[in-house]
Amino acid sequence: DTKVTNTSFYGIWKNYGLGVTQMSYKTKSTTKNEYEMTNSTMDFSYTYEEDWTVTVGFGNVSGGNGTITLSSSGTKYKTDSVSGFGIFGIVGKEWEHYEGLVGLRFNSFKYSGFQSQSTLQIDTIDETYIVCGFQLMFGVGVSF
Repeated sequence: DTKVTNTSFYGIWKNYGLGVTQMSYKTKSTTKNEYEMTNSTMDFSYTYEEDWTVTVGFGNVSGGNGTITLSSSGTKYKTDSVSGFGIFGIVGKEWEHYEGLVGLRFNSFKYSGFQSQSTLQIDTIDETYIVCGFQLMFGVGVSF
């Protein structure tokens, strides 16, 4: 029951790119605990063009949050302490003013400092949650 989405918006000017990527990750553990993690990365890239375009780049986490919900008690532990990076490569082919894109992205994100707050106390859990893996990317570009 794991669901990951990754959405990027990107602009390239004179071969240099700047963009933002939003990631959402949801899963359940074997003990039925729920994990929901989100983050944003600021992405930078360089594109080389001839008959095909080749883009390489990296992203650094600019914000995010995470929630762990324990199945045993329903207690929610939250954090906004997230760090990590992404690296990616994209190949494209242009037709007229449009471009078809396919690529691969590797992400590694670390969430820590989870806390649960009630009216009487703040509880912490000493758990670090890591989201790490590859994603296949498809896209469409428009030049003007």
